[in-house]
Amino acid sequence: MATSVVTTTINAHYSTGKWDLIVGGFAIAAGDYTTGGLTVNFSNTEIKSMQVPVTGLVEGKSGYIYRYIAGLTKNIGKLMIFQVAACNQSAAPLSELPAAATPGAVVADTIWFFGWFPLLR
Repeated sequence: MATSVVTTTINAHYSTGKWDLIVGGFAIAAGDYTTGGLTVNFSNTEIKSMQVPVTGLVEGKSGYIYRYIAGLTKNIGKLMIFQVAACNQSAAPLSELPAAATPGAVVADTIWFFGWFPLLR
């Protein structure tokens, strides 16, 4: 199966002089999750900054933990997905999804994000 594709939707952006705060969502298509995360492309004309986001917050409703990892450019960031491991003393508290089919709960999840993009450097 092909790798899952992340589609970015921009719902609002707020420019504060030095920063562009972006509010939006991610939709993840059915496919395979790859170790290290799925590629996120922020090369959207609604985002005024030419820089990668300095920080961000990603949340969903399904119980999975999402983390955005910035790349060297706006079109190669990664969205890593973690799951809660079984609760026992020997298991790590969180583990990245395995390189396999992306779970249906992730594909059906409502995922939103805030991103802070620098306007001036």
